Amino acid sequence: MESGHQAIKAAAKLSTDALLQTTRKTYDWVVANVRDSGYLREERGALYALENQQGDCTESAYLFTALARANAIPARAVAGYVLENNGLLRAAEYHEWSEFYDDGTWRIADPQKRSYDQNYDHYVAMRLVDNRPDAVFKFARYRYSGNGLEVEME
Repeated sequence: MESGHQAIKAAAKLSTDALLQTTRKTYDWVVANVRDSGYLREERGALYALENQQGDCTESAYLFTALARANAIPARAVAGYVLENNGLLRAAEYHEWSEFYDDGTWRIADPQKRSYDQNYDHYVAMRLVDNRPDAVFKFARYRYSGNGLEVEME
């Protein structure tokens, strides 16, 4: 998520002495500066979101995560679903958001959906995002394998 890149480090100069103030300033900055481009098939990353000031939920989540990490705040990207009115999961509504660690709790920061440290009961996490090349758990929403048809959603 490029948290060590010089441009990310320069943009991360939002820190204060208080973790919650830093994460809130970071969240507000991403909300104000990253335009929702609509769904992008390929991940573009935090640096793309920073330089182009646009992206989908993935780029917004990655940018928040990278900026928080650049400020030495434990943060991660999470993928799953946000349910507001019912429990029906639709593949097209798959979503990514960020979480940061504060005082023994992972707190939500979702710049795209404008949700900071609230609505926890709406978020259904399906996986922690690990986009390192050597990651043990790779993820694809759908998988096909073998002769014939065997498709599963992970």
